[in-house]
Parts: sequence; structure tokens; C-alpha cells
Amino acid sequence: MSVPAPSPPDDSAARPGAEPGQSTLSVTQPSTRRLLLVMAVGVLAPLILLAGLNGISQFELAREAARSQTADEARLLAATVDRQIAAVVTTLNALVSSPDLRDGDLVGLHARLNDIPNRAFDVAALVRRDGQLTFHSLRPLGSELPRSPLIDLYAPAFDSDTVIVSNLFRGTVSGNPSMVVARRTMVGDTPHVLSLAIHWPRFQELTQTLPGRIVTIVDREGTVIARSQHADKYVGARVPDDVRSLLLRREEGQTRTLSLEGIDVNLAFKRSQISGYTVVVAQPNSDVLAGPLELLLRAAAAALLAIALAVGAALWISRRIAASTEALAAAADTISRGGTPAFDAPMATSDLARVATALQGAAETIGARTAALTAATVEADRASKAKSKFLASMSHELRTPLNAVIGFAELIREQAHGPVGDGRYIEYANDIRDSGAHLLGMVNDLLDMARLEAGRRELRETRLSVMEEIAATLRLVRPAYDKADVRLVPQYRDDLPVLVADPVALRQMLLNLLDNAAKFTPTGGQVTISAAAGADADGGGLDVTVRDTGVGIPADRLPELGHPFAQVENVLTRQHSGTGIGLYIVRSLMELHGGTLRIASVEGQGTAVTLHFPMERLEQAPPMRVAAT
Repeated sequence: MSVPAPSPPDDSAARPGAEPGQSTLSVTQPSTRRLLLVMAVGVLAPLILLAGLNGISQFELAREAARSQTADEARLLAATVDRQIAAVVTTLNALVSSPDLRDGDLVGLHARLNDIPNRAFDVAALVRRDGQLTFHSLRPLGSELPRSPLIDLYAPAFDSDTVIVSNLFRGTVSGNPSMVVARRTMVGDTPHVLSLAIHWPRFQELTQTLPGRIVTIVDREGTVIARSQHADKYVGARVPDDVRSLLLRREEGQTRTLSLEGIDVNLAFKRSQISGYTVVVAQPNSDVLAGPLELLLRAAAAALLAIALAVGAALWISRRIAASTEALAAAADTISRGGTPAFDAPMATSDLARVATALQGAAETIGARTAALTAATVEADRASKAKSKFLASMSHELRTPLNAVIGFAELIREQAHGPVGDGRYIEYANDIRDSGAHLLGMVNDLLDMARLEAGRRELRETRLSVMEEIAATLRLVRPAYDKADVRLVPQYRDDLPVLVADPVALRQMLLNLLDNAAKFTPTGGQVTISAAAGADADGGGLDVTVRDTGVGIPADRLPELGHPFAQVENVLTRQHSGTGIGLYIVRSLMELHGGTLRIASVEGQGTAVTLHFPMERLEQAPPMRVAAT
């Protein structure tokens, strides 16, 4: 046949699911175009990788620079807070030692306060030990002043001569969030505490000195004193517990966390040495990475441009060899349909031309081998059908005379028409009958095997009592076990569920297993038949197990059992008769039931064969009692 020169490649060609007669190649290797693209990208990949690593390095450098800068800013603001508090402390010490207080001259104190230029505090107050305010710079002299509810705040100052700096509180008279610097003093002969209050706007001004930062000043308990953003919302609020714990444990440090607004920030903090307040400077990570991100985007744009150029070049090159590769693909499709390809157009390269020649040779070889294989398959199928037909025919031909032989042997053995004279003839009749019965059993097995292989064995299912079926089978084999002096022990509960199965097939399987167990169990041995269902069964469902104390099976022979004509003993040394198809029939019948045949054995100790029926073949039934067998 002739293969025309193909058009430029089309993605719809050579795809699975094409209409009959179309090419249906299933290609798992990459195409030439894809290889060229991979090569182009492979050349650019190291450059792109280097650009990416450089971008990551820039990100890290930017983050480290931001960390260092925010740490410096936190230290600078903490020092500014220290200077502001130090100025208030200086003023406080000067006032405490002033003669106006020693003389109890509150008018002079009021005048002195008004004369302080650019004072660093907002309110001055005198408080007695009982909490009574005796002076407040926001109230006229001589006006009635309330009792301060903040006596606990001033208590440490009464007990020592040191300066105390308070945490944030709301002023009694001013009503503003404030902090005080206080020290014990004497007004005349009465001990007082002189406190200079700093309202939060003074600290708020400090937080506005760093544009682009979220600056927060918190007291020693983690309460916000001032904040550069949303001060009206957060002043007086507590910082989150994890941040508060960090601020209380360390004097300075850095961490990455979420701000009060939920912004991802890099946070640096430094504690004031005089007040113990902590200055927190936070920078949004989005701001930190903005510069490097812009550089990375530019590098990515350049990389994409380079990739586009490389891809364009690869596509241009791929078109030059695409026609040849498509022709080869069409040739392979022709070969897969049994044809021999021919190439009308020359291949693009000498390598592709050699491939085309090899394909033509392979097509001729495959055609010859396919014809030979088809002929061999037809012959093997014919032989298999002839074998099955022969087995079925011979089984029917043998059963008729065997039934006659067995029947006449039983008439002689029973002396149905009078005595036969010599007693030895009775023994001969027994031997004839037993041999005929054995041969008939073998013929029946061969017939069953032929039916199973031909798929003509159908199940006639019904609801069965497993206990009754086992009991009936035991009654059939009991005489043979008694004659062989082998104990037969049933072990099963009387509340087994109903089994949906073919009763004839079930009894045939039980008879096969019990016959095998008796055959391979020595005199004085024991065969146990047990049944378990549900949780007691291996994997659920129903298990019927025949366990003997016989010779056992070598481990290397176990995989062979259940296949046609497989026998435990060697044909030259075996002591027991049989065709070796009994377990094959049992396994096949179990597969028809959707179950499995399981064999476990230890050589010299015995064998356990289990019929496992799946859970879907069971129906719950009320407990039943079965007469002992």
C-alpha cells in the first residue's frame, strides 16, 4: 500500500478514539517538537534558576535590612521616651526640693509651675496618704478637690524616696489617659506625693515621627499608651498575649507576627530604661518585599521573553522534521492494522530514512509471524475443543457399562437369585463393585471438569442450613471413616446463618474434602469439620473447614493444588489412588459461588482446607438444632 506525504502536523491526528479506518497510534514517548522545546527550556532553565536565586537573595537582604532598620528605630524612639521621662523627673526633683512645698505655699507652687518653659508634663497634683487631693493644677486654688481613687498607684511613693513611673490610667480630674511620675514630699509637716502627669498625646506625637511604620508604645503591663494608627481604637487596649509575653520577658528583640489590624509585620521592640515602657516598631512585610518583588517581576518578564524566543525557534525547527515523523507515525499505524507501509516522500534526514526502512522490514516480519500465530491459535483451539468433546463423550460411554458392572456385582454380592456356592465369589463381587464404583467416581469427576471448563455448569441456588448439609454429608461418609478407624469430629455452633448456595455443589465439595482427609489420615487419626460465620470467620462471611492429622503437604507443592491433575504424591511412589482433579472441581465450584478455597498444611502434622463463602451469600436465621451424627 502507499502512504502519501502528510500535511503539517495536526494535534487531532493519531489520537485514541478515532473512527474505524483512521490512525489510532498511542504515543507515550515525547514528540520531536516537545524534545526541541525541552532543549530550549533546558538551556534557559539555569539562567532562570540563577535569576530566581538572586531574587530570593534580594528578598532575604531586604528583609534583613528592614529588620536592622526597625531595630534601630525602636532603640531611637525608646531613647526619646527616656529623655522625655528624664525631663519630667528633673522637673519633679526640682519641685520636691522647692521652698514653696516646705513652707506649704501652694500659691507659690502654682506660680512656679506656670513659670516653667516648655514643660514636659501636663498636670501637677499633690495627694495625701489618705488619697485626698490638696492641689491640682487644672483646678483653681482653694476649690474643693475629690479624693483620688488612685491611692494604690501612689502608695509605693509614700514608702520610699524614689521616683515612680506609673502605667497608663485615666485621670480623675482631666479624664485623659495619662501616666504619672511621682515622688514623696512634705507640704509643711504633712507627707504628700507630688505627681506630674503626662497625657497620652505627648507620646502620640512620638509615634508619628516614623512614616510607613506602625509605632506602638506600651506600658509595663502591655497596655497601649500611644499608637501611630487607629489610636482612638487601641489606646488603653492590651496587646495580644503572645506579644505581651515576649515584651515582658525581653528588653529588646524582633519577631514576625500579626498587628492589631491583622497585618503581617516584622516587629522590633526596645524597652525604656527609665520608665520600663516598651517602644514597638512594626513594618508590614508587604512594604519590605515591594522593592525586591518589582525586581523579580522584571527578571521574570525578561525570562518569559527569552522563553518565548526559544520556543519560537524550537517550533520553527520542529516543522522541518514534522512531516517525516508524521509519515513514520502513519506507517506504524498501518503496521498495527496488519499492512505494509510505503513512503512516497523522502525522509527529512538519513536517520529517519533508516527508521522508515526498518519499519518496512518489521512490517513484513510481523505479517509472516502473525499468520503463523493465527494458524497455531486456530489449531490449539480446535485441539482444546476436541479434548473436551472427547472427555465428555468417553465419560458418557464409560458410565453405561460401569453402571452395569456395579449393578451385577451388587446382585452377586447380595445373592439376589440364590447362593453362589463358594464364599470367595462374594469377595470377588465386592472387589468388582468397589473397583467399578471407584472408576465411576473418576469418570464423574472427568465429566464435571469438562463441564466446568466448557462453562456449562450452572448453579441451582437455594437457602440452605449449613448444619443440616454437614450432618447429611457426615452420615454418608461415616461408614468409610469407621472402616478406616479414623475419628470424625464435627465442631460448629447451632446458630449459623442461612447460606444461599447450590446444595448439590455444596455436598459434592464437602464429600471431596472429607474423602481426601480420610485418604491421607493414618489409622487412629482424626478429621475435624468446623463452621464459623461473621466475626468468627477469617475476613467475615462463612468458613467451612476440614482439618486432618494426616501426612500433610510439602510447602513447595501447595501452589500446585487446585489445578487439574495436581497430586501431592509422586506418580511412581504414591500410595493413594485418584486423578488429582477433586480439588480443582472444589475450587471451580467455589469460584462459581464467589468464594475461595484456602489450603494450609504442615508436613507431618496435617492439612486444613477451608471453603470461604462471602458475606453477601449469608442470611441471618433463628438458631436451629441438628441431630448428632
